[in-house]
Amino acid sequence: MTYDEFFRTISGLQSKLRQLAVAFYRFQPGKPLIFEVSERFDNHFSVYDGNYPQVKKKIGSVTLGGSTFSLSSRLITNKKYNESSSNYNTRETTNFDRALSIMIDTFKPWSPMEFLDGRRYVVADVLTKWRDKFKHKAYATFSPDHQVIYEEVKALHAMGVQFKTPEFRAMVDALEMGNDNVERRNANMILFYMVVNAKGHIDYAWSNDIHQGNTPFDALDKGRKTHVTSDEFLPEYLKSEYAMLKMMNPSEEIDGVGKRISDFEYVIYKRVDDVRSI
Repeated sequence: MTYDEFFRTISGLQSKLRQLAVAFYRFQPGKPLIFEVSERFDNHFSVYDGNYPQVKKKIGSVTLGGSTFSLSSRLITNKKYNESSSNYNTRETTNFDRALSIMIDTFKPWSPMEFLDGRRYVVADVLTKWRDKFKHKAYATFSPDHQVIYEEVKALHAMGVQFKTPEFRAMVDALEMGNDNVERRNANMILFYMVVNAKGHIDYAWSNDIHQGNTPFDALDKGRKTHVTSDEFLPEYLKSEYAMLKMMNPSEEIDGVGKRISDFEYVIYKRVDDVRSI
């Protein structure tokens, strides 16, 4: 929006509100902003992100009631109100400079990730319609075998790609553990997965099928687990290994014993012959 277009848009606003809009516009040189004023009211205007004119992503609005500026933006958090309240994202002030400062701080363009997150339902709807029309192609495109996804992630990881999300980092960890598990399975070994809560209670389960695409703690998630209230109630064939791993730092491994995955997650390696009862 050029300055001439902007000024024509706000020309019908009350003088004080028009001055605020002009001051804010001048603090945003070169930024793609779209201003909108109601045809019925002269005390309110909204600002939209010009990067997404087709979907009108609002970045803020201002209403002048008497001498009070009421400013709303997704980046405003008013702790006086509950998050579900319509006033949670609103600030009020009678001071012109304070109102301008709030606008500069909170009337920010939407980041690409914010935009995508806010449009998830649109993307999901498009994918659903596409799947319905080309179902056989959709399954081939969007539903590959877990191992295929993991292999792609692992290949990228080997190239030096650093994944930002914990979900993708977990995929790499799971693949590495899965490949290790194939070797252990060939050596007649199985893995025990343990999760310890803040009270010291332990859930544990065994598995030998990570290489088929399961997550490391899939056995626990599916309910194939045993619950004990203390490590003293663990089976004898797990006690000593767990005691050793507790002294390790997260991600550290003891060869032939197991690995401490995190502060509360462990993997213990056992030979089948050493386990008397599973």
